[in-house]
Amino acid sequence: MDARLTKALARVIAKFGLTADVADVEAYLSEEGYDAGQIGTIVSAWMLEIRAKRASSITALRSTMRVPGPHEKGRFEPEAWGFLVALAASGWISGEELEHVIERALAQWDNKITIDDIRSVFDPGVHDSIGKPGESGVVH
Repeated sequence: MDARLTKALARVIAKFGLTADVADVEAYLSEEGYDAGQIGTIVSAWMLEIRAKRASSITALRSTMRVPGPHEKGRFEPEAWGFLVALAASGWISGEELEHVIERALAQWDNKITIDDIRSVFDPGVHDSIGKPGESGVVH
């Protein structure tokens, strides 16, 4: 992108930010005298800026770390706590879902919470089967 189009991109970002409607940006650029090819280049670069901004904000959200509170310390085995933090960091569960899982685990088990306990929160049927290994459990 040449210097003229780079300056136009800077003006678009200054005027519209990163939340405007594409049609409004295209109309503005057309009024400024840019042709269809130049408008396409500027709008594409503007959209890349939007994506980059969103990606950086998502990364910032995911980079936070959940620290156990006083009532949670010692209740989770390190592997179980690490598993929960990894699920949240990977985006597999949201921060709100993480809190629900932690609350459910604390309410459900009085003893030390293991990684198998946490896994059973997500798939209760895996650890609740009755009978010998390999036999199917009762489905209600």
